[in-house]
Amino acid sequence: MKYISYIRVSTNKQEDTGLGIDDQKRTIERFLKKDDSIINEYIEIESGRNPNRPKVKQAIEECKKTGATLLIARLDRLARSVSFTSLLQDTKVPFLAIDIPGASHLIINIFSAMAQNEAENISKNTRAALASLKRNGVVLGKPENFSDEGRLKGAAAMNKNAKDNLHNRRAYPLAEALIENKMTLRQVADKLNKSGYTTPRGCEYTATSVKNLIKLYND
Repeated sequence: MKYISYIRVSTNKQEDTGLGIDDQKRTIERFLKKDDSIINEYIEIESGRNPNRPKVKQAIEECKKTGATLLIARLDRLARSVSFTSLLQDTKVPFLAIDIPGASHLIINIFSAMAQNEAENISKNTRAALASLKRNGVVLGKPENFSDEGRLKGAAAMNKNAKDNLHNRRAYPLAEALIENKMTLRQVADKLNKSGYTTPRGCEYTATSVKNLIKLYND
């Protein structure tokens, strides 16, 4: 199978999130079979909500010319927009998201809608958290923010964002139920991973991250 890979990060700082360029490259390399080949690779640093991304357009055009399949590590690396994903499907260019291989167009649109909703919620929650800090007298970007009071207010905002995160909200009910059924943290992590759940950073669950997830909603 011939593939053209597309790798996207929102910023250069995303390298430490589990969604960085090297992480996506490793996911793609692990996916490839013996007779598969990557005939070209496109890397883009741009928001997934921006429909005007030259690299992804170039990748799509090359797929049209060569008959290759567009390969991405995760669907949300392609776009956080239902309209963009639907537009790509209309071009008839075959594409494969490694995190949901074999998914129908309907499933892909559902996942795109979830990614778009998550992106909108992150943006909204960030604005709300910043507004809340300002209402409470925290001057953002100033040394005063490093006071004990400023740190406490910042931690509270981060905690709220974590609770509102779509990945956490999806994984918590199952994790809690498994804990109640006397499963160990390691066993719960294995079950979440096998069921396709990931942390907000796109990583697999560990015993520690399960512990933190349960603690998040029970403090």
